[in-house]
Amino acid sequence: ANGQIYRDQKQVGDDKNESWYKLYLSSNNPFSYWGIEMDYIEGTLDSSKGLTKVNFDKIGISGGQGTLAVSKNSAKTDQINLDIDLKNADRNRLIQNLMKSSRLQDQAIQITDRNTGSYSKLDPQEGGRIDFSLQAEGPLSEYKHFEGSGNFKLYKVEIGTMHLLGGIRSKLGAFNLPLPSDALSFNQLNAPFLLDHDRILFDQATLLGPLSTFEAKGEVNWVEAEVNLIADLKLAGNLKIPVLKQLVNLADPLSRLSTLKIKGNWENPDWTIHLKANPLKP
Repeated sequence: ANGQIYRDQKQVGDDKNESWYKLYLSSNNPFSYWGIEMDYIEGTLDSSKGLTKVNFDKIGISGGQGTLAVSKNSAKTDQINLDIDLKNADRNRLIQNLMKSSRLQDQAIQITDRNTGSYSKLDPQEGGRIDFSLQAEGPLSEYKHFEGSGNFKLYKVEIGTMHLLGGIRSKLGAFNLPLPSDALSFNQLNAPFLLDHDRILFDQATLLGPLSTFEAKGEVNWVEAEVNLIADLKLAGNLKIPVLKQLVNLADPLSRLSTLKIKGNWENPDWTIHLKANPLKP
């Protein structure tokens, strides 16, 4: 570290003394900050003229590796710019980590099931890895007012059987559609998004499997834990063999259907399949 910090910052005059400092920080041992557990960290913290910049070019969270940059926009407000990029984090560890965060708990975010009062169901046997990036701006004291964009990727897990949106395989299976056995098997989710205060907007979130693709657009209210999505299930959407893909498409029972609507609490939303005008319910 180097710099100088004055005890009294209330001196009058244009030539008043101002504190400034630069810190180099590193830790190879796990620690926690705001309740979030870090595996390791390395980077710098600069403060000058009331503005602070944090730049960690090495950070480990929940078994993943990434970078983190935070900078304050003005000495008169708590507005910050945030840039985080995390790769290959363990899904279960990351979700549990965020649930324990004191900062998120202070925001009174509704991350529990309103009916059971329990956290989103986690199965340690499911595993899964997460890549996450976010570039956003907002007040440090109120996370629900951030705006920005990012990307979420989930992989190395059977997503169709997870308790995601009530369970994709179980929800679609309730319609008793004559689908091929692998039609509802998905092992990767790619979801570019926009963050607009309490809403996360998706233009094309895509589930990929050995046979099908599942594409959705709409929004998630991450404060109220509500979803409102329009989705399409495309059989043979991920097949690479043209002839086989064409044969499967000819037998596709959903080719005459329009879209799926998914709406409600994200633990167990309502799913409806819409034809030209009339929805079918299981």
